[in-house]
Amino acid sequence: MGGSTLCSFSLNDKKHVSTVCLEFAKSLGYKPTQGQNHFDFLRTLPASALAVGIIGEKVNRNGKIDLTPVYDGDFFPRPLEELRKETPSKVILSGITEHEVRNIDEVKKKLLNMYWKGINKSDKKDVAKVCVKIVSDVYLNNGAWLHTDKMTKLGHTVYQYVFEYFNPNGLGLVGTMLPFKGALHGSDIPYIFKKGMVSNFHPNDEDLKMVETMTRYFTNFSKFGNPNGAPWDHQIWKPLAAENTLKYMAINLDKCRMCDNLNDGRSEYWKQLLEADSETGILSLIRASDNNNI
Repeated sequence: MGGSTLCSFSLNDKKHVSTVCLEFAKSLGYKPTQGQNHFDFLRTLPASALAVGIIGEKVNRNGKIDLTPVYDGDFFPRPLEELRKETPSKVILSGITEHEVRNIDEVKKKLLNMYWKGINKSDKKDVAKVCVKIVSDVYLNNGAWLHTDKMTKLGHTVYQYVFEYFNPNGLGLVGTMLPFKGALHGSDIPYIFKKGMVSNFHPNDEDLKMVETMTRYFTNFSKFGNPNGAPWDHQIWKPLAAENTLKYMAINLDKCRMCDNLNDGRSEYWKQLLEADSETGILSLIRASDNNNI
C-alpha cells in the first residue's frame, strides 16, 4: 500500500542511516563519548521523544526518507533483487491510490511530452494535476508497479488495485491546502483500519460502505489468498498475467471493476524509455536526480 522496495525512498546505506540517527540523538541532548553505546542514551528517553512525524526537513527531504531498512549482509544476506528471485511462490496484494542516465535531455523531453499531452498550460488546476502525477509516478506509482510486474513475471500470483473513493471532508485542515480533491496517498488506510492518517476518521454512511468493501477484500485475501473470497465465490478481481501487468481492480463506492492500462501506461513508458537509455534503468534516474537537477 505504501510503495515497494523498488521506490526511490525505500533503502539507504548503513552509514547514512547511522549518521542520521546519531544526529537525531544529538538534537535530543546526547553528547557522545569514546566507547559509549549510543543506545544507552536512547533507552533513557520516553517513546514520545523518539517519534518521528511524516513531515520534517531533517527526516524526510526531496521525497526521500532517512530512516529506512538497509542491506546489511545479515538480516538481508544478499541484495533484495537476488532475494526476490529466490523467494518461494506467494500471493501478493498491491495497490495505489488514484492520484545514471546518459541521454538525460532526450529522456526529459519525451517524459514531459507524455505528461503535457492535451493539457492547457495556462490552467492552474490542470498544471497542478500534472505536477501531482509526476511526483506520484516518480516516488510511488513506478516503484509499486515495477514490483508487481517483476513478481508476476517471477511466477507469483499478484492482485493489483487502485483506490478511487474519496470523501472530501476526510482530510481535515490538510484538505484546505490541496490544489484539488481526490484519492491521495494513504486515503485508503481509514477504510481498512478505521483510523485516519492526517485527521480523525468520522465515517458517514458511504464511508462505512467503503469500510465494508475494503475490509472484505483484505479479510478474504488473508483467509483464502484471494481477495474475491473462496474459490466458489464470484471471481471479479483477476490476478495479473505475465503478458499484461497493467490490469487492475478500480475500487470505488458505486462500482468495483477490472480496468486496463494502469496509470494510463505511464509507468511502463518510464520503464521502457529509461531501460533503453540506461543499463540500470529507472532507479538510476530517480536516485541521481539530486545531482543531475532533473
